[in-house]
Amino acid sequence: MFYRLEFDFASDTIMEYPRILAAEDGHRTRAQNAQPEILNILDRDNFDLRNTIVRLQFKFGASTRHGTGFFVNLPSPTFDVILTAAHNLIDGNKVRAEELMVIYADNEPELATKVEICPQYLDMLETRPRSDDRAIHDYGVILLAKDEKKKPKRQGLGLSLALGSNGTLQSPKEVRVYGYGETGGEGLLHSSGPLKRVTAQLEYQAPTEPGMSGSPVWIPYGGQAMAVGVHNMRPKSSGSGSRGARITDQVFRNICRWADVGFFNRRLCAVGKKKASSSTNGEQQPTHNTYLAFSPHCDFAKVFLGSSEAAAAQDNVSFDILPASIPPSWAAKASPLWAFRFHKPPGWGDKDRCWVEWQPKRQKAVLVSALKEVNLVRLQERQKSGRQQTWVTVKSGNKLVRVVLPVGNETGNQELRLYDDDRDEDDVQDGMTEFAGVSFADQGDDSGLGKSMFRIE
Repeated sequence: MFYRLEFDFASDTIMEYPRILAAEDGHRTRAQNAQPEILNILDRDNFDLRNTIVRLQFKFGASTRHGTGFFVNLPSPTFDVILTAAHNLIDGNKVRAEELMVIYADNEPELATKVEICPQYLDMLETRPRSDDRAIHDYGVILLAKDEKKKPKRQGLGLSLALGSNGTLQSPKEVRVYGYGETGGEGLLHSSGPLKRVTAQLEYQAPTEPGMSGSPVWIPYGGQAMAVGVHNMRPKSSGSGSRGARITDQVFRNICRWADVGFFNRRLCAVGKKKASSSTNGEQQPTHNTYLAFSPHCDFAKVFLGSSEAAAAQDNVSFDILPASIPPSWAAKASPLWAFRFHKPPGWGDKDRCWVEWQPKRQKAVLVSALKEVNLVRLQERQKSGRQQTWVTVKSGNKLVRVVLPVGNETGNQELRLYDDDRDEDDVQDGMTEFAGVSFADQGDDSGLGKSMFRIE
């Protein structure tokens, strides 16, 4: 199905009247219009994409072009992020777009100056510019500096790292594609249809038009609108579907790196206490730190005890910490859930078992191959305002953080704790640097075993 949505931007009331476009009957009258189907598992009260999808206007040489982009709700401390097709940012002759304008729903334009393009796409422009495989890498981002005044019209779609994994998104799941036509002057186009093929490239039986390149390919997931791809190519032949880049693990990582989101190849550290030392005339010196670690000879997580320098020399304490489940901006709880991906050293075997699964009932953490809900945690730092203190989603990682495991409606949350069994510096110097020191306690329970505040280093 293919709809054109018209919004009355002068009103706070959202009016969505589609004109069903079909070759055989042309444009329909207002009396023939019908409300577009929005799956009832979505939050109808908050569902609104007019402040999510933007028109793009740009020039390649003397030619003015139009495309589409969409905001995603990445927890970046610096940027609001627009995903779009790479060919809206650079053409087949490797000419970069100039005078790139982001045009909001109220028709306010904003000049965009910072963009990033998938490096594999740039390589293909050099080596295989006509290959259909370029659609896999045909994506990039526009990075706009954070602006609280513009926050209402920069509402991001959700993202889920699990939806980019094998087996989680299958045909004939229906997807939706929202975007603007080639002239950019008409209302949003709304298209939907079943997935036909799911690889690193998505193929879907949803009609599209020129100008819709860069549109979100999205599905309802967990009751929210989640982007799963970036539309970038028309059907290859009659009977085939429109195509787009799937938001795979690699695409997700690239977007995060460009937007300065997440923590790559980092260590989770409970900082050691400072104690007086006779060798330093009684000055306070830090004792060993306690790090989350895994061992090739053990099925569950342990801790490594040592200094920052000693930990840097270890090959079993590094993780990628990623915002793996990000609701859309308008969700009742729009903060992300994070996943820990262990950097497995060469030779450990079973490379796919890299996601940390938290098991508070068993007081353990283990490695698994599939990213699931039990892998996800909240990563929070303290924020003080006067005498009041609140917990907020981690921003830069410069502050100490806590790792919270949501339980049910989050009234019974658990916290990760790391403890060192009261080992002293002599124990550590004697090589007693590993211990099964991972535990969990009720959120906010100061009497729990071990430390609950961590440095990401």
